[in-house]
Amino acid sequence: MPSFVHPEPFILRPAEDLLERRPDLRHAAGQLAHAYASGRIVTDADLQKMGAALWSALPPETAPGFEAALAAAGMNILPVILESPSAAIQALPWETLYHPAYGFLAREARFAFSRRYAPPQAQSAPPRPAPLKILHFTALPDDLNPETERLDVEKEQERVQDAVLPLVAQGQALLETPDDGRLETLKDLLERFQPHVLFLSGHGEFVYDPGGKREPFGIFLFENESGAGRPASEAEIAQALVGRGVQMVVLSACESGKAASDALNNGLARRLAALGVPHVIGMRESVKDRAGIAFADALCRALAEGERPDVALQTARAAMTAPSGGPARRESGWSVAAEQLSGQWCLPMLISPDPGRSLADFALASAFSGSLPRASKQQGKLLFIGRRRELRKYKHRLLTGALNRLLITGAGGHGKTTLARKLARELEARGYRFFEWRAGSPWRDFQAELALALTGEAAKQYDRAAIHFAEQPERLAQTCLGLLDAQYNGKIVLLFDNLEAIQDDQTFRLKDETVQAWLQAACSDKMNFVVLATSRWALPDWNGEHLPLTGMSKGDFLRLAQALTERGQMNPLLLADRARLHAAYKALGHNPRGLERLAAATLTMNPQEQADFITALQQAQAEQRQDMALEETLRRLPPEAYRLLCRLHAYEAPVPREGIIKLGLDLPDPEAAFGSLLAFSLLDVSENHEYETLEYQLEPTLLDYLRDERLTDEDLRLYHAAASLLLWLLAHERNTYPHLALTIQALRRAERHAEADRLTLDILVGKYTLDGRYAELLARWLPPVCNSPDLQTQAEALGQTGKLWIHLGDYDTALDYLQRALVIRQQIGDRDGMTLNNISGIYQARGDYQAALDYLQRALVISQQIGDRAGEGATLNNIGQIYQARGDYDTALDYLQRALVILQQIGDKKGEGATLNNIGQIYQARGDYDTALDYLQRALVIRQQIGDRAGLCATLFNIGHIHAQKGEIRQAVSAWVTVYVIAKQINEYQALQALSNLAPQLGMPAGLEGWERLAQQMQNEEGGMQNGEDGQETEQDGEAQLRGLVRRVKQAVEEKRPETEQLFQALSKMATDGALPPELRALGKVLRDYMAGVRNPDLSGLPEAMRRVVEELRG
Repeated sequence: MPSFVHPEPFILRPAEDLLERRPDLRHAAGQLAHAYASGRIVTDADLQKMGAALWSALPPETAPGFEAALAAAGMNILPVILESPSAAIQALPWETLYHPAYGFLAREARFAFSRRYAPPQAQSAPPRPAPLKILHFTALPDDLNPETERLDVEKEQERVQDAVLPLVAQGQALLETPDDGRLETLKDLLERFQPHVLFLSGHGEFVYDPGGKREPFGIFLFENESGAGRPASEAEIAQALVGRGVQMVVLSACESGKAASDALNNGLARRLAALGVPHVIGMRESVKDRAGIAFADALCRALAEGERPDVALQTARAAMTAPSGGPARRESGWSVAAEQLSGQWCLPMLISPDPGRSLADFALASAFSGSLPRASKQQGKLLFIGRRRELRKYKHRLLTGALNRLLITGAGGHGKTTLARKLARELEARGYRFFEWRAGSPWRDFQAELALALTGEAAKQYDRAAIHFAEQPERLAQTCLGLLDAQYNGKIVLLFDNLEAIQDDQTFRLKDETVQAWLQAACSDKMNFVVLATSRWALPDWNGEHLPLTGMSKGDFLRLAQALTERGQMNPLLLADRARLHAAYKALGHNPRGLERLAAATLTMNPQEQADFITALQQAQAEQRQDMALEETLRRLPPEAYRLLCRLHAYEAPVPREGIIKLGLDLPDPEAAFGSLLAFSLLDVSENHEYETLEYQLEPTLLDYLRDERLTDEDLRLYHAAASLLLWLLAHERNTYPHLALTIQALRRAERHAEADRLTLDILVGKYTLDGRYAELLARWLPPVCNSPDLQTQAEALGQTGKLWIHLGDYDTALDYLQRALVIRQQIGDRDGMTLNNISGIYQARGDYQAALDYLQRALVISQQIGDRAGEGATLNNIGQIYQARGDYDTALDYLQRALVILQQIGDKKGEGATLNNIGQIYQARGDYDTALDYLQRALVIRQQIGDRAGLCATLFNIGHIHAQKGEIRQAVSAWVTVYVIAKQINEYQALQALSNLAPQLGMPAGLEGWERLAQQMQNEEGGMQNGEDGQETEQDGEAQLRGLVRRVKQAVEEKRPETEQLFQALSKMATDGALPPELRALGKVLRDYMAGVRNPDLSGLPEAMRRVVEELRG
C-alpha cells in the first residue's frame, strides 16, 4: 500500500551566487567525485562532511521554513525538492545534504528527496492506465573485460523479477526483461510494449573534455548485431523516447547522472529531463554492482506497489546501505572480493518537476487479460547465466514470430537444453503452451500429452485419426499437430531434447521412425508454432535455423563460478585463485557443465589437491575430462548422499522434494543427503509452473553413467516407494491424466499390478471411452489388465475390450472377448449381468432378436437377484429395444418406462439419456412426433452434459428422422450432417453405417462421400457467417446474405435445431471480434442476444439498411 505523503513539498532554493560565495563547495564536490572514481571507500563521515557544508550554504530562511514544513507534515512523509536553474549548482552532490538534527535528507524514511530545474510549467498529458508496465533493459556487450567489466545482469534481473512478478500475477504490473541489449530492440519494445517505466542497466560514461572542441555528452553502451559494444549518445536515446509516453527513465549505469556545469542539457539524465520525461533517475558516479542490484530490486518493488517516484527512490537508497560483499564498482567485476556498500546510497538522483506525479493511472486500470508469468513461490532459484549472444540473435525473433524452428547443437555440457528451455519458458510466459520430450523417455506418454491438450471438436478429430492412422505415424502426426496449431493459434512450443540418443552415428538420422515422423511433421512449413530441438550432432534435412553452440565466454564462466560459490556448490578457495580458475576454463573447453562437475569434485579439496586435479584434467583427453570430474565427485560424495543418488532412477519424471526424500527415509539424515546432491550439482532442477514448485531428477548424463556402470540400486522397495509418492500426488494434488499415466507405469515397475489394473479400469477406461479414445485403450492400457492373475479383474477387462470392439463395429472380435469374459465370470461364480447385456447387443445388431432376448432375460434375473439396480435398469432398457425392433411398441414402452424410473432413482445419467432416446423412438414409430421430439431433446441435453458422443450420434440421428417425417428436410439433413461429423471423429461404426444406408434415400450415392461434401459445405457456411461481410460483395448480395443469416437464427431458436449452440458461439465471437467493422460487431451482438432470449433486442447500433432486415426477428 502506498505511503502517506504530505501534499506540499518543501522547496530548497540555493542562492544564485552560491558558488561565488562558497567556492569550497565545488572543491569538496570534486574531491568526493575523485574518491569514487579512484575506487576509494567513501564513508558516511565523508558524506556527512559534504552534506553539512551544503546545508550551511543554504539561505538563512531555510532552517525555520524547514521546521514549519516538517511540523505541517506531521507523521506523513515530507517531500524535499532541490530547485535551481543553475547547471553549476545542480552539479553539486545534493543527495548528501545533511541536517544537523534529522540526518541525511535523501536517506531518512521521513523524507523524499529529489531535484528539479524549475516548477512545473504546463499540464502534461495524463499517464496511461495501469497495470504499471516496467521494461527492465540490460546491455552486456561481449567485448567487455571479463575480469573487470562483466556485470551481474542475471542477478539483477532475478531480483527485479522476484520483486515485480507477484504484482504481475495480481494484474497490478507487467514486466519485460529482454536478454537482447541492442538499441534497435529497445526501440521495438518501446513501440510494442509501451512501458511506463524504462530501466536501463549497463555501462554508462560522461564524456567531457574542458579544453576540447566537443560538447560534453553522456553515452550508454548497447550491444551491436555481433555482440560487441555499441555506444549510443544521449541524443540517440532521447530520440528513441520521443512520442513513446514513458513516464520514468531509470539509468542504472555509471555516470548517467553526471553533467558539465556549463549547461542544463548535457549529460544523459539531464538531456532526458529536458526532453520532457516526467521522472529521470541517474547515477552521479560509478556504482558498485551489488549496490546497483539492490537499488534495482527495491526501486522496482516500490514502484510496482504504487509508491510515488520520490518515495520509491528514497526506499531504494536505503536498500543500498546494507553491508554486502561484492566487487568495488559497477564496472570492476571481480577486483575486490568483499567490500561494504558504504557511500553508494547517495549516487542515485531523481530529476522531476513534479515528483508526486503518478506513473500510471490506477483508477483507470485497463482490463488486462492474457497469459501472465506465474509468480513462483521459489522464484529466482533457477538462475540462467550468460548466452547473451545467442539470446540476442534468437530470442527476440522467436517472441515476435520471425523465427519458429531452431536446432541447437554442441558438445555435451555446453548448455543446449538449458538454453532451449530458457527460450521455451520465455514463450510460455507470453501465453504459449509448452511441451517437452527428451529422447529416452517414453514417446507414447508425450504423444498422449499432446492429444490431451486438444479439446472440443479438435479432440474428436484426433480420436478418429488415432484409429485410422494407427500404422501411419506421419499421417497421425500431421493431424494432431495441425489441430494443436489451429486450436492454440500457433501459440505452442515443442522441445525435442537430447536427440543424439536416437541418432544413427553414421548417417545422423533418427533411428526411431515414429519420432522422425512427428519431428518432420512439426517442422512442416504448414505449421505456425515453435519447434526447438537439441542434439550433439546436426540433423539431416532440418527445416529451420541451426545454432552451433560453442563454449561459455570467460565472463559467463566466471559469473557461473560466482553463482556456484554463492549457492555453496563451489569451494571459495578455487574462486579466489584466479589463475587456477582460468586454467580450469581452458582445460574444460569452456564447458559450463564441466565447471559444475569440477566444482563438485573439488568442493572438499584443499588448494594443493585442487591444483593437482586441474593439472590432471589438462593432461587428459577432452572426452575424458567430464568423466574424471564425475568420478571424483562420486568418490567425495558423503556415503548417505551416494546411496540416495543410486536410488533416484526409480522416478521416470521430475518429482518435488518430498519424492527425493521418500527414497531415503531409511537413511540417518535424508535431508542432509538431499542437500549434498544439490551442493554437488548432481540433480537436474526444473520449475513446475502449474504447481509452483521446484522438481528434481537425476541429471541425464549422470543417469546414463550410473546405468552403464551398473551402480543403480534395483531394490524393488524403491520402486514401491516411488509409486506410493505418485499415488499420493494423484489423490491430493495432481488429478490429471498425464500424472495418472505416470502413476500406472510406476505401479507396474513396482510390480503392484493389481493397483495399476484398478486405476485403469476404475478411472481411465470410463473417461477415455466417453472421449472416444478407443484405439489408445485397446493398444496400450487394456492388454496388461486382460492378463491379470485376478480372474474378476481379467473378466472385467475382457468385457471392456469387447464393448470397445462393438463401438468399432468388429462384432466377431467383440463376441470373442465377451464370451471369454463370460466363461471366467461363470467359473468364479460372479453373477454379473452386464457381460450378458453386451453379448445381447451383438446379436441384436445382427438381427437375431430371439438370441439377444434370451441373453437379456438371463441378465435381468441376475441383476434382480443380486440387487444390481443399475444393471437392472440397463437390462430393462435393452429388452425394450428388442420389443421395439419386433414392432411390439406397448411392451417396449412398458420396459423402457420401468427402466427410466430406476435409472433416475439411482442417478445414472448415461442410462437415463439412452432410455429417453429409446422412448422417443417408440413415439416416433407411433407417429406422435411432438412427444417423440420432446423425449429426444431431453436425451440430447443429458448426453451433451456428460460428453456421451456415441449417444449424441444416436439421438441426433433420430431427431433427423422426425424432421424428415414432418417434411422438414433441411432440418433433417442438418441433424444428420452433425451426426456424420461426430461419428467420423470417433469412428462410431453403427452411426456411419446408418448414414451410408440413408444416403441413397436422399438422392446421394451410397456411402459417406455425400455426407462429407455436405459437412464441408456447412463448415464453409459457418465460416462465412463468422468472418462477416468482406466489403467486396454487391449491396444486393450483402442483403441476401444478411436475410439468410437472420432466417437461420430465427429457425434455430424456434425449431430447436441441433446446431443452435454452434451458431450461438459463432455469433458471440462475431460480437467481440475487434478485427470486424463496428456495424458487424453490433449485428453479432443483436443476433446473439436474440438467441439468448431477448425478443426485442436493441437495434440502435445498426445502420438503417441492416436494421430493416433484422426487424424480421420481431415479426
